[in-house]
Amino acid sequence: MVDLSVKLAKVHLPNPLINASGIYGSDIPDIIKTAEAKTGAVLYKTTTIEERNGNKVPRYWQDELFALNSIGLPNKGYKYLIQITPEVKQKTTKPMITSLLGFSFEEYITLCKAYNDSAVDIIEVNFSCPNIEGKPQAAYNFEYLPKLMKACREAAPDKPLFAKLPAYLDPSQRKMVAKMLIDSKFQGVTLINSLGESLLVNAKTEKTYIRPNNGLAGLTGKAIKPVALGNVWGFYNLLKDSGIQIMGVGGIECGLDVFEFILCGADAVQIGTAYIRQGTAVFEKMENELIQIMNEKGYTSLNDFRGKLKIWGD
Repeated sequence: MVDLSVKLAKVHLPNPLINASGIYGSDIPDIIKTAEAKTGAVLYKTTTIEERNGNKVPRYWQDELFALNSIGLPNKGYKYLIQITPEVKQKTTKPMITSLLGFSFEEYITLCKAYNDSAVDIIEVNFSCPNIEGKPQAAYNFEYLPKLMKACREAAPDKPLFAKLPAYLDPSQRKMVAKMLIDSKFQGVTLINSLGESLLVNAKTEKTYIRPNNGLAGLTGKAIKPVALGNVWGFYNLLKDSGIQIMGVGGIECGLDVFEFILCGADAVQIGTAYIRQGTAVFEKMENELIQIMNEKGYTSLNDFRGKLKIWGD
């Protein structure tokens, strides 16, 4: 009998599959649709202080390898999601994970305080959205980030906090950020956000595919999976003795991808582009595929193989 359950900071999930932030998590019908699928938890769309319409269209494009998005965080504002969460919890027992992003130090604190007093189960703090024109990512400011992390922790003392971070392509950066996570007492980290400042060109029309930000946008989809796996494995080896957990995200399209992320140290995974392409059925498909892989390998729980990636030659 295979057990897919996992605990994220003592919050029980029936399986490790979660929708990525931004995918069908902005109002009650979408949230319930995701909750009724074979998900372990539901992740809200990233919220800001004020309601936002997002960027101008076209702001999303995809093919079989890539998805390019510059959506720009359209959302109804944090007060709306706080207001509807009790109603959502009457309709489902799935844990609710909120996502938040502030445009200033003070906004992050306001959001963390508000969600700390709400009915959500886990808070994901987005330090890494690449799709806000004129707004730098806090996650690459290594003097500002630790101060902001500690302030968020103090503002939300009662809720588990996960930091959503971008890809770090240098080991020294990962070491610095891992220390920040430990020092600020975050319970977890989500790796990775979309790869910002990416460009795909339509050679036929000689135009960009995306309108905002001069055609530059966040890259997701199958093509970014190796970068995401590298960050999960790199951070796992820095954090495995700290108790800090990892949610892996980036290019996950099948049960084999889920298996690989957990093998590299992820406690749970988030599915974004594949959810857009395949709908809610993608979660049941991934669950069944993961169970099949575990049965073939003789694993009965995720702990049997989490973080146990072998290095070639060992």
